[in-house]
Amino acid sequence: MALKSYGRSLVTYDTWAATTEYSLTNRVAPSSSDGFCYECTTAGTSGETEPVWDSELEHTTQDDTVVWTCKDIAFGPDPLTVVMDTIGQGGLALMELWVKSDVESEFLVYGSHDGSDGTWRLTDEISIPTKQGKYEKHNGYLNAYRCLKVFVDGAGEHEIEIIAGEM
Repeated sequence: MALKSYGRSLVTYDTWAATTEYSLTNRVAPSSSDGFCYECTTAGTSGETEPVWDSELEHTTQDDTVVWTCKDIAFGPDPLTVVMDTIGQGGLALMELWVKSDVESEFLVYGSHDGSDGTWRLTDEISIPTKQGKYEKHNGYLNAYRCLKVFVDGAGEHEIEIIAGEM
């Protein structure tokens, strides 16, 4: 059995709004996230009620005089934090840590015995100076902590994956 925590920095879009003027290439997110964003491909004014979004990539949704096209949410230059909590998971150990960034970045790794505020301790710093855009794998990431948190700040597109498994 394995347990994974994954995250990537994403662009944040404004939430769709009723009776609003939208221009070509504006992007919005539905009020109830479906994992996609929608790009305005015919400019106009949105309807009084939110449309039923067609969440198949490149399919369109009519919204009064606006036409929206379903798109993947893009990577964004935002800070990212990923947390792995193995408490109550049958003694799984933290085993691998994968990090990726398109710019020179410093990933900070914190450990905690219970994951509560004030208990996190810096355990490692991982630099991505030369392998930008490629995954950097750290095997055997064993430590005494049952919770692991990885944080990266800065204007890059980042990915983090933490894997725990049976020893």
